[in-house]
Amino acid sequence: EKKKEPAQVSKEEKKDAPAEGDKKTDEQGKTDDKEQKNETPQSQTNGTADGDVRNINSGSKPKKGKGKKEPKEVSAETLKMLEEAWDVSKDLELNKVLNKARLLAATKLPPPPEKKKEPKFNISTDQLTKLKNPTGRIEACTASLYRNLAAYSDKELSTAKRKEIAALIVKIMGVAYMPEDLTGYYEDMSKKNQREQLNIFDKEVFYNSANIRLREPKSGVEWKEGSGIYINNYENLIISVNAPKQEQLKMTSAETGHDIRTVVMRLKKAIVKLEESIRSLTSRGFQHKGQAFIHTQEGLHSHAFELSFIVHYPGFSKEEEKVIKNSGIKAGFNVQKYGKRDGVYELRLSQKPDDTIEGLLNRAVKGVDTLTAEEEVLEKKHNIDVEKLHDY
Repeated sequence: EKKKEPAQVSKEEKKDAPAEGDKKTDEQGKTDDKEQKNETPQSQTNGTADGDVRNINSGSKPKKGKGKKEPKEVSAETLKMLEEAWDVSKDLELNKVLNKARLLAATKLPPPPEKKKEPKFNISTDQLTKLKNPTGRIEACTASLYRNLAAYSDKELSTAKRKEIAALIVKIMGVAYMPEDLTGYYEDMSKKNQREQLNIFDKEVFYNSANIRLREPKSGVEWKEGSGIYINNYENLIISVNAPKQEQLKMTSAETGHDIRTVVMRLKKAIVKLEESIRSLTSRGFQHKGQAFIHTQEGLHSHAFELSFIVHYPGFSKEEEKVIKNSGIKAGFNVQKYGKRDGVYELRLSQKPDDTIEGLLNRAVKGVDTLTAEEEVLEKKHNIDVEKLHDY
């Protein structure tokens, strides 16, 4: 018998028949689709659960879903119990603290203490620049300040404390603290004999500063240990330290002629520098009470400021002494004979408690010009040639 040969498949049938690989792919795709269908309900379930959580947190009602329980409503009694548990109005300790806070809030705090300004040599550089000098004939003019250190407040200073003050001034007035025009040298007067003292007082600055009386051998001035005089190199500024019958410090600026403006400017510069240095070394300034400096000088008030002119009035010297005394009082001065030469006077400015530094200076300039005008009238009256009387 002949074996049956396999039927031949036409080409068209081959095209229509699916391949074995394609069958496998179709079957695998159907399986994946089934798995995706099975996963979809789970993701939807998770999304619903997340939404419910968000709704619960936000306070809205969760969506109903299969197998989900609705949250229980809190009863009014439970809410009341919770509110009572959180109520702190009945807490005694807390109420005590709150009452204290209310009292403190109701109490008015006292205003902070105001820092009281300490007195100063109260005149500005601008005011001094505008000051007019006297126009009359003047031999010298001088301005002084009296001060006591707050760090040494004892009425009677011991020798050790006087020495401390002297050493302090010597240190301060050196080149480390002072500008060149104020630096100088210190003379310890307690270690000088009478002759040596007279040689010092013979300097022109002592004549110009109204200290000519110290030249007298029988002046009766006793310089104790720790007492002396500081003189700047230009010999137009002196500081008496623990001098007899004076304060701890007397600073004097003096000048030949009528330039009172320069004299006071120098004095201001020196006292400002001195006080700054004293504060940096002792942490304190000058003794004062309120806005007044403490001192013992008669005729001076809160500023402890003294102003004088040395004048040569030969015309007044030909008249009776009461003439220049009365004219001086009218012009605002206390007039005294100065030195041994005839016709030389010290015009010391009189002061009132409410005077300002600027007011004192303006009154001094006006007053000395008034006296000089009267002197010129008297010189003509007595036929006096002033140019022949210039030596002293």
